[in-house]
Amino acid sequence: MLRKKGYYEYTRYGYARGDEALNYVENIRRYYQSIIGHVDKRDHKQVETNTDDLLVIHSEDIPESAAQSTDEQGIEQE
Repeated sequence: MLRKKGYYEYTRYGYARGDEALNYVENIRRYYQSIIGHVDKRDHKQVETNTDDLLVIHSEDIPESAAQSTDEQGIEQE
C-alpha cells in the first residue's frame, strides 16, 4: 500500500517498497521447510534400515541334516 501515492504522501517516512522484504522472508521460509522435509525423510529412512536388533544366522549354526532335508524338499516340490 505504501507504494501508492494516495497512501505514502501521508506517512511519516513516505514511499516504501515492501516486495523485497516479503520475497526475502518467503524464500527463507521455503528453504526452512525444505530442510525440515529433508531431515524428516532422512530420519524415516534410518528407522526403516535399522537392522541392529536383527539376529544373523550363520551357516555353521545350521545342522548338516537340516540343510540336506530342505534341499530334498526343494527337489520333491519341482
